[in-house]
Amino acid sequence: MNARFTSLLVALALGATACGSDEPDAIPTESAGAAESTTPDDDRTEDDMTIEITGNITYRQRVALRPGGTATITLEDVSIADASSTVIAEQVIELDDQQVPIPFELTADRSDLEERNTYSIRATITDADGRLRWTTDTANPIDSTQSSIDVGDLVMVQVQAPGDDTTESTEANALNGTWTVTDVDGTPALENVTATLTFDADGRLSGNASCNDYSGSYVIDGNSLTVGETVSTLKACAPEIDEQEAAVFQILSEATTYELVDANTQLRISTAAGATLTARR
Repeated sequence: MNARFTSLLVALALGATACGSDEPDAIPTESAGAAESTTPDDDRTEDDMTIEITGNITYRQRVALRPGGTATITLEDVSIADASSTVIAEQVIELDDQQVPIPFELTADRSDLEERNTYSIRATITDADGRLRWTTDTANPIDSTQSSIDVGDLVMVQVQAPGDDTTESTEANALNGTWTVTDVDGTPALENVTATLTFDADGRLSGNASCNDYSGSYVIDGNSLTVGETVSTLKACAPEIDEQEAAVFQILSEATTYELVDANTQLRISTAAGATLTARR
């Protein structure tokens, strides 16, 4: 075999080997993580989809709520002036022996809220007969972009229907003013010593107990009277004055009922043990 023929065979063999080793280019693939796609909604939690509103409803008067009433707290859309509000969320609390402040918690679906609209919290209390007794009378706006809001205390005002003489406001107003003590548990008050009781509309009781000035709080419910803890000055007086003062403080601290007589010009406060404190306007 000559050299030329041998070279040709070698060339053909090398070409066949090269052709046999050719493979198509690899097609790049994305990693599993890169292949997945997400939308903003996939990352939303339950907190993002609701709005939680907490607070307390209360009022300033020292008047007890009677059992059987109902408190209603609503989140309302008040965007349109002079139009009925749209209720977005509501909580109804049946009142047994609860007294203010009364906590509440509202939960609203964020899909029911429009960012450009205005929302406010409203609170009412109705009595056992369904009559409105207390209501908020001012706007209590919220920031609807927040997911959790504490509005603090919502202060209500009292509602009195025309001709309604049985409301707590009538009872409280009858006590309002300053009374001068005339009798302490059956004993006439000391001459030249003035003991006083001043009942304010906001539930504050103050005055002079015979020697020392004092202040505290009170709550009425019907003819029931409860006097809260009082604070007083610490002057020392003559023994008979100190004795009368101690009796005044004792009756006030144990008071359970009160009675108005003589066209509401005389006040008689009584304890469960039968001790009495009498005063006149």
